Amino acid sequence: MNAESVTGSAKETAAAGAVLAEMLRPGDLVLVAGGLGAGKTTLIQGMIGKITGGKANSPSFNIMRDYPYPGGTFHHWDLYRMKDPAAEAENIGLKEILKDPRAISAVEWPEKMADFPAPAGRTMIVEMSQADDPEKRTIRWRWEKRAE
Repeated sequence: MNAESVTGSAKETAAAGAVLAEMLRPGDLVLVAGGLGAGKTTLIQGMIGKITGGKANSPSFNIMRDYPYPGGTFHHWDLYRMKDPAAEAENIGLKEILKDPRAISAVEWPEKMADFPAPAGRTMIVEMSQADDPEKRTIRWRWEKRAE
């Protein structure tokens, strides 16, 4: 299923993230692509808020932040500052985290890494873009079917 939504504010973008979060289950991976200022972090903050009930911060300077929820952990990755994403992700343990059937991972700037290890669950692809109006964001999402 492919879907598209247009939001008119940061609050609406976070709310769209909360709606997408309702479709996620433990083991899933969400890859969120889009340019600077496209709203990736805001969308993922909405997901984290819905799933964990807490407030989320950007992982930009930490590469990854963890948010526990009952029965698992939500991992928020930001690959933007990585010089060698494949090597750095390996050092941080991305492959092991994605294999955890209790974890949900959301990754900003997935295009910086050529190939992601298959997650324990499904992969949602989200593409975000900013319209001429600085507040509007277009969010397109779909589930990716991966070969085992």
